[in-house]
Amino acid sequence: MEGPGSSGANQINLENMKNNSKAYETYMNRKKVFQNAVCRFPEVINEAMNKNDLSIDDIRLIIPHQANLRIIQSVAKSMNISMDKKNIQ
Repeated sequence: MEGPGSSGANQINLENMKNNSKAYETYMNRKKVFQNAVCRFPEVINEAMNKNDLSIDDIRLIIPHQANLRIIQSVAKSMNISMDKKNIQ
């Protein structure tokens, strides 16, 4: 998003919004967001396990804070984690 800022010419006001409405539209590159998530998510999981001296076999349940099922499935596949790991007692 190009604007708005807290100072300068991109402050939110009616005139700027009428004259430069594209600057106030949010957008994302879905492919890059997906690729970044699939890359970074396992890194964070592994970092947390390493810092706590755990392996994936020590984990009984992973509840990802991620609304995109494709990302979750891709991460599970890349980490060789079953999507139906159900050994919770």
